[in-house]
Amino acid sequence: MANHLERLAFIDETSVKTNMAKTTGWAPRGQRLVDHAPFGHWRTQTFIGALRHDRLDASWVISGAMNSEMFDLYVQTQLAPTLREGDVVILDNLSSHNSPGWSCPHFSGHSGGCGLSCNELAGRAPFQP
Repeated sequence: MANHLERLAFIDETSVKTNMAKTTGWAPRGQRLVDHAPFGHWRTQTFIGALRHDRLDASWVISGAMNSEMFDLYVQTQLAPTLREGDVVILDNLSSHNSPGWSCPHFSGHSGGCGLSCNELAGRAPFQP
């Protein structure tokens, strides 16, 4: 596998929540700290992508947290079109990655015919937030 790094794709996601804005801070002595944070519009945005040895592939931003339905949609619409025959997809064991609807037919049934088989899916690494 060391000679075939171009075949690897590591899938991971991260999110940001607007209600995590800091409510305290430092200002020069005798001056009031003034800053801005979104008020009343608490939202979550999630970024997901496939990290390759030379680029970031199939990047996608969604409004809200990642769940099984959104992950299935990501695989079908963003990831599958970027895969080629022989690619190896590696992902962690986040619960949304283990959805009952997620299976290899997402890949092999893609109109581009990436041809990725179930046997080529790498094991899931332990999820550590």
